[in-house]
Amino acid sequence: MKDRRLKIPQVTVLPSPLRRSPVPRVAILEQDKKVQRMNRHLVALRRLSQRALSPLVAGFALSLTSGMAMADDTEVYRALSGPKVLFVLDASGSMGWSDKGFSDSRMARMKRAMSQLLRELRGIDVGIMDFTSHRLRLLHPVADVESNQAALQTALANIRAGGGTPTVAALYEASQYMRGERPYRGKSPTGTSYTSPVKQECDSSHIVLLTDGVPAQRDDDIVNKVSPNYGPCGSTPDVGGTCGAELAGGLANTDQRADLPGENIITTHAIGFNLRSDWLKGLASAGGGVYRDAESSQDLLVAFDGILNSVAFSSAASAPSISVNSFNESRHQDELYYAFYQPYRKPRWDGNVKKYRIRDGEIVDADNNPLLDADGVVAESSRSLWSKTADGESILAGGMAARQSAERKWYTDAPIGNSVSNNSPFLVTDASALAPNLFDVATAAERDRLVSWVRGVDSADADGDLNFTEPNRYVADSLHNSPILVSFAARESSSFRSEAIFTANNMGVVHAVDASSGDELWSYSPWELLPNVKAYVDNKSESHIYGLDGEILLHTERKAKSATSYDYEIEKAWMYLTQRRGGNSLFAMDITNAMSSTNPFKVMWKIHGGVDGTDFRDLGQTWAKPEMIPIRYGCPLSCTTRNVLMFGGGYNPIYDEKDLAFPVSAANTGHGNVIYLVDPETGELIWSAGKGKHHDLILPMNDSIPTTPIPVDIDADGGVDVLFGSDIAGNLWRIDFSKEAAEVKDLAIAGGKIAALNLPGETLRFFNRLDVVVSGLTEGTAAFSLVMGSGMRSSPTYNESEKNRLYVVKDAWVFSRPVGKTIDPATKLRKSEYRYVANENGKRSIIRPQNLWQYSATATASNGEREYGFFKVLSETGEKILQPTLTHSGQIFMVSFVPPDPTAVNTSCAFEIGESRLHVLDLNDGSNRLASRYGEHLRVGPGVVGNGSILDTGGKGGADFVIGLNSEKVDDLIDTSGSKMRRMVRTGWLEKQ
Repeated sequence: MKDRRLKIPQVTVLPSPLRRSPVPRVAILEQDKKVQRMNRHLVALRRLSQRALSPLVAGFALSLTSGMAMADDTEVYRALSGPKVLFVLDASGSMGWSDKGFSDSRMARMKRAMSQLLRELRGIDVGIMDFTSHRLRLLHPVADVESNQAALQTALANIRAGGGTPTVAALYEASQYMRGERPYRGKSPTGTSYTSPVKQECDSSHIVLLTDGVPAQRDDDIVNKVSPNYGPCGSTPDVGGTCGAELAGGLANTDQRADLPGENIITTHAIGFNLRSDWLKGLASAGGGVYRDAESSQDLLVAFDGILNSVAFSSAASAPSISVNSFNESRHQDELYYAFYQPYRKPRWDGNVKKYRIRDGEIVDADNNPLLDADGVVAESSRSLWSKTADGESILAGGMAARQSAERKWYTDAPIGNSVSNNSPFLVTDASALAPNLFDVATAAERDRLVSWVRGVDSADADGDLNFTEPNRYVADSLHNSPILVSFAARESSSFRSEAIFTANNMGVVHAVDASSGDELWSYSPWELLPNVKAYVDNKSESHIYGLDGEILLHTERKAKSATSYDYEIEKAWMYLTQRRGGNSLFAMDITNAMSSTNPFKVMWKIHGGVDGTDFRDLGQTWAKPEMIPIRYGCPLSCTTRNVLMFGGGYNPIYDEKDLAFPVSAANTGHGNVIYLVDPETGELIWSAGKGKHHDLILPMNDSIPTTPIPVDIDADGGVDVLFGSDIAGNLWRIDFSKEAAEVKDLAIAGGKIAALNLPGETLRFFNRLDVVVSGLTEGTAAFSLVMGSGMRSSPTYNESEKNRLYVVKDAWVFSRPVGKTIDPATKLRKSEYRYVANENGKRSIIRPQNLWQYSATATASNGEREYGFFKVLSETGEKILQPTLTHSGQIFMVSFVPPDPTAVNTSCAFEIGESRLHVLDLNDGSNRLASRYGEHLRVGPGVVGNGSILDTGGKGGADFVIGLNSEKVDDLIDTSGSKMRRMVRTGWLEKQ
């Protein structure tokens, strides 16, 4: 047996080390400037849809409706106070009229729609005002819609039609109420002045104006009030509407509550009821809001729904996609591709993919102007690369969505007619080829409507314009995955590149998009996810719909370069799709011919997990991106290397339960307590480790493994030697592969649990993938350092009974498998031993928290005390580690999230959404290594931020730590004084093909 204490050779932790972040470099500001920028972000947060939070700054979703049935990591933003919405309803005489084709009056239709809307709303504050030439009345102040339901319904029922239409005066009266000023022509129920419903800087304030007629004659009194503040008032299509647009624009662009912190604005939306008015449309545009037309009660519901959806949420973006330069693998190309999404309170979320560039470390638009303005939000004048006009911060404008047609090339592999087996993918040109029950509908007409939608037709009238045949320009949301870029061919002698972007979404659709133009090449829906189309089109549930929501793995192989040319061409491109909360399946596609106009892809295989009696009965929700790893076997005589696809067993939603007691009773199927190796081309199971005789390596794995294990190649021969995995309950597993095995299925020589990071009675959750590096406490020693943090990602605002911790577990068996003293009678060799800790009673045990040194700012541990590692308790109540840690130069880069304090007085948005903090800790003992000017931590932004990355662009000054749009040189962040850690870096290789 080799001595465990050897000098460290070249050691490779797969995947190849420096995970190049697609996020560009932007300098982190000094601490005082950082706080200023955070405050600007808070203003952007408060504005919500009035001026949507910059998706690039945010990196997360804002969702405000408390009634959403979502167990997900966007929970923190649902704590924000509900939007304040005042409905200003026309009660003029014409509202009592009846219209051709309708049996009841406009007023009756309006009341019916409004009544239903009030019953369905959750998590929003609503008020009602009506207006005629006889009165401007506040019928009910803005208040919680659920607890004031009866009073709101009564106020609505008491509206009567009669009189003229003083629309601008009504808008002015509404603004007086929202600001808390003296009534104009109305009456305050609380004294001489109205009591404003806006209570704090993060309130989202909106006026929804509904009218069925042109404004009454010009009102000079209103002109004299509006013009000095927001004017001068220009001419309008309707003379009676003079100053309307100016008033709406002033409310949307000027602070309306000087007595509160920050800038508090009011957005104005408008509905033309049996009225199509350019003036009304212009008023909504000036007010930063939404305009809709309506005739029936159903039209009104669609109009209300569209407006309230825009009120309740802001936008977000996934991490961008960026590819390596075809002719220089150590450098990136300069394009960025972001998947944006717009959350709503209904299941149909909007998505889009937009393209930008990096220039000198800054994101720029198509005109090479900075994408972000001085407030750190997307500039309104910015234009993404595929757009002809400015698309700014709008999710729906520009990008691939704007380039969609009503004649999409949509494929599915659904059974045709009454066939019970699925087919090869085929281009859908006739909806009758698909049975209605595939979409979970009963009739051909319903089936046709859904097929029309997914092929690009607005058969659901999503925009509320009563046109059911126009293009819908719709792309669904990619909530937890990023687009991937594939370079199929490139020419060294010219600028030619043949590239495509692939993005998958929760409607269950994969889109292939020409990376140069933004035009969609084709799209594909696995037939198993066709019912998601119905959920998106009907848009009724308050629960979000999940489909292809997990990360995407791309595997490519390229043709060998000739001796005289460096031209680039793909020989093989395989794509693997996961579902996260969408289901227990994996989908494999061959996209080598994706740029072809015919037969652009093949479905290689599908794995459906959680089905009793099958090879993948234990596979849970597929949360983790699979990984292609090289396995060597048949050594030393005839070593063979084979690529296999590796992934963890997934996630069981039972772990969403906050009061869950450990250990859990593992489900018989779909529990995720397994590690799989499969054939990447056929999907055939090659090998598995788990609980039960149906696995090749039987281990007492009891809990879900939602992440992909870390593969390690110790001797740099191109084959994996060790896997390190972790489960949701904080158990660490090691599996040692035998390269002497004659067959791949015989690979594992041994494996076992090496650590349990929860003490009895504790229920800390571990969602993040391990960070594994090789380090040494002293010169000449080596150990695996397994870095991992706890935190309930499915409920970021939850305050765990135990404070969360950062763990660094040491495994000294680097150059050989761990063995004990017991002799195996069959082999006459010592058996593998994964119980590293020798107890006083002579028995051995796995590593537990009591075997680790607890970091203390006032005490220093000896090397012996840190033999098995250490842990550090996070200081704040509810503080969590929601993202994987990164280790570089002997330092751990850890980002934690501190949730809002539920007992604090909400005086600013910061109290409501929490904040993320960067910590830099010594890998040796957990001591603070953040540069002294930052203190114990650096605030990196409000809310939950995305993954941090170590980025090496090849530029001067070394590597960068990048998180969101913030970046800093690693060496500038680290305080190296007094550190005894040896300087460790990750290593890797580029495999020649």
